[in-house]
Amino acid sequence: MTVSQGVAMPMAHRIDQEAGVVRLRCWGILTNEEMLESVERMHGDPARHPGMPSLVDCRDIEEIRVTPAGMEAAAIIEQALVDPAQESWAIAIIAPQDDVFRLGRIYEALRVGSPARVGVFRDAENAEHWLRRQSVG
Repeated sequence: MTVSQGVAMPMAHRIDQEAGVVRLRCWGILTNEEMLESVERMHGDPARHPGMPSLVDCRDIEEIRVTPAGMEAAAIIEQALVDPAQESWAIAIIAPQDDVFRLGRIYEALRVGSPARVGVFRDAENAEHWLRRQSVG
């Protein structure tokens, strides 16, 4: 569990070195601020190397308070912190809920033309399959 200023954060990452994937898990009530803090923390993790794909698992989100402006802010963070030194990388988002899926598609559209290839999926199996195919190609 990730803790910021003594409060549990509903988004955390772990580096799966064996699979070569950053695994982000989101749960509970997720806000713009929490999502942006987690994105910055993930990109600052020394165990994450350029080009490492990400799997974002949103299946346990109960309420999404992230806005389209929050998704735009996440894209701006990545454009500033990651894109200049980043080779092509893939991000698969598992989002079975309609509102979370829509936000994932907004993020996907915001990242067009960047080094990031984004896919948004309703189920984990398709997301993981797509992510493996991106890593091979």
